[in-house]
Amino acid sequence: MLSERDELIVRKDATDREKMRIEAEVHDERARKTDLQADNAQLTAARRQVENDLQITKASSPGKLEDMGECVHWHLLQTELDKTLNELKMAEESAKKVTADVARLGEELRNEQHHHDHLERQKRGLESALKAFWTAGMPLTKSRI
Repeated sequence: MLSERDELIVRKDATDREKMRIEAEVHDERARKTDLQADNAQLTAARRQVENDLQITKASSPGKLEDMGECVHWHLLQTELDKTLNELKMAEESAKKVTADVARLGEELRNEQHHHDHLERQKRGLESALKAFWTAGMPLTKSRI
């Protein structure tokens, strides 16, 4: 009976450590998600700015581009827009991965909490049984364990 109790205590302690590790990981992933969302917002704003600049450039030179400098400027803006759009896409994909990780870690945390609660109930039951044995005047001996 005592060895079973000791085993439950060890398992509970291990579950507590695992729970704390998962909670820390969830916290880190949430912070990472927040950072990625901020990056995503910055990239979206930059994309809008580049698109605005591109529209202004197109509007200022309808039809043929008469000056080679304007053509180079337009290509630079297009390149900047493409780069910004690629960065935005990568940030969105990364944010999706982080969101999935947070959901997975949340589920893992719930499972560990459920397991922890189960071990707590078992521990209380064994403690009650042990108390009942002692109260009944039947101390546990090695032969009874």
